[in-house]
Amino acid sequence: MSATDIRANDVIRGVVKHMEPDILIALITNAALLVVFSLIHEVIYLLPSKYKCMQPILSGFIISLICFAIMNIPFKLSPGIIFDTRSILISVTALIFGPIPTVITVITASITRLVMGGAGMLPGISVIVTSASIGLIWRKWIYPKSSK
Repeated sequence: MSATDIRANDVIRGVVKHMEPDILIALITNAALLVVFSLIHEVIYLLPSKYKCMQPILSGFIISLICFAIMNIPFKLSPGIIFDTRSILISVTALIFGPIPTVITVITASITRLVMGGAGMLPGISVIVTSASIGLIWRKWIYPKSSK
C-alpha cells in the first residue's frame, strides 16, 4: 500500500467517522429505495401479455412513487437545499424504461420539488429535467450502439 492510499483511506475514515447519523440514514434509505427500483424492472415484465400496453404507464407510476419517497427522505444541507438520489433514479428510468415512464416521473418529481420550495427549488427542477434528458439521449443515440 502506498502513502497516497493510506492517506486516502484516512480521509475516507475521517469523513465517515464525522458523518452525522441523519446523513447516513438518508443515504442508506435512498440506496434501499434504488434497490426496490431495480426489482420493478423484473416484476413489471411478469404481467400477462394482454396488459403489456399498460406496462410503461404502470412503470411510470410505480417509479414516481419511489421518486416521491426518495425526495421525502433527503439529506438537508440547509432549509430548501437538499441532496438525494433522484437524479440517479430519473436518468436510469430514462435509459431503461423509456420516455413514457420518464415523463410521468419527471412531472411527479418536479411538482414535489416545487411544493418543497426553498433556495434549491429551481436548481432541483433543472437537475430533474437534465437527468431525464441525459438518460433519454443516452437511450436514443449511445445505448443502441453499445448493445450491438
